[in-house]
This record gives sequence, C-alpha cells and structure tokens, in this order.
Amino acid sequence: MKKILFFLVFLICIGNVLALPHYFVVDSDSTSADIAMREEIIDDVIGNEKYEKINDGKVDIDVLDNRVTAILYQGNAALIVGVNSPVEQVILAGEIGAYLNSENYDVLPALLSNEVKFDDLTLLFKDCSDCEACGTCEVEAESVEKSVSEEKVVDSDVAAALEVKNVQTDKSVESSSEKDKVKADETPVPELYEEPKIEMNIIQKIIEWLKKLFS
Repeated sequence: MKKILFFLVFLICIGNVLALPHYFVVDSDSTSADIAMREEIIDDVIGNEKYEKINDGKVDIDVLDNRVTAILYQGNAALIVGVNSPVEQVILAGEIGAYLNSENYDVLPALLSNEVKFDDLTLLFKDCSDCEACGTCEVEAESVEKSVSEEKVVDSDVAAALEVKNVQTDKSVESSSEKDKVKADETPVPELYEEPKIEMNIIQKIIEWLKKLFS
C-alpha cells in the first residue's frame, strides 16, 4: 500500500515538474487595479500551480496550448484554455473566471487556444471597426495581397512554361513537315509504260500483202 501511495505521489510530482506554466497577462495600458487583481488571483486561486507574468499584452499564439492564459485589461478579462488541456486546467479556468466575476470584472466567454488569431491579446477587447486601435485588418489585407501576388507569379510562370512548350511543339511539327516534304521530293517518280503505237495504214498494208500472197 505504501508503495502505491509513493508511486502516486511520484506521478503527481513529475506532472507538476513537466506542466507548462500558466500565463497571467497585463498590458502597458492596463490599470493598477488590473495588476493588483492579477496578484490576488495568483495568491488566492493558483496555489502551487506554476505561472508566469507577462506585462506587454503579447503572447505567441503557438504556445497557448496545454495551459491557462488570463489577460486583464482596463477592468475586462479574457481566459484562454489550451485546446488539448486536461480537465484540471478547464476547472482552473472556471475558478479564475468565477473569482473575476465576483470582483465585478467583465469576463469574455472562454476561448480555446486555436481560436486566438493574433499575439496581441489586448485586441480581444477592442472594437474591430476601430482600425486605428486594432490594425488587424491591415495585417490581414497585406497577407491576402501577398498571397494573391504569389499566385499571380505562379500563374505567369506556368503560362510562360506552356508558351515555351507550345513553341517547341510548333517547331517540332514544322521540322517534321519539312523533312516529309524533302523526302517526298527525293522519292523518284516511276515512269509510265507506254505501248508502242503502230499506225493503222501499215497494218492494213500488211494484211493486203498477205491476202495477195495466199490468193
């Protein structure tokens, strides 16, 4: 029994060592109340869980999986749960959200890590119609324009390759036609056999001579 308990404790310790730290994010535009609330959550909710503080509002979206990310921004909050996170992390996100609600924070619906499309997490709280505040549309437009430009380059390359191939084919057909023509010119034309023509008056004279001979 003691061995089993020791093994379970060992597994829990290994899990804590290998577990990714949770992110608690504020931005330069976050209020002092946001920063204080972050500290309260870490003290009252996180407990022995590993965590990391981020102060510039930006997180690489490729590392949001298998952890809970909380961002506090001007009295608002958002929670991101890894798409492959275990149940324990989902529960932890719920506890953080309940704590923020109790402190009168406006908490957005929880997001999965694969639903976040930009590193600047403060954009979650900004109006998409406010392009000066967001700037995401410009980035997406540049990306689309670059993609279209690359497609045009590919299409032009394909067209050029097809044109070269067609020219080569035309030259091959033309060369083949010329060879066939030369070969046809070099082929001797057979002479037609003409039977010797005998004039009818000579034949008649021979017939008359024979008649006289045997008469």
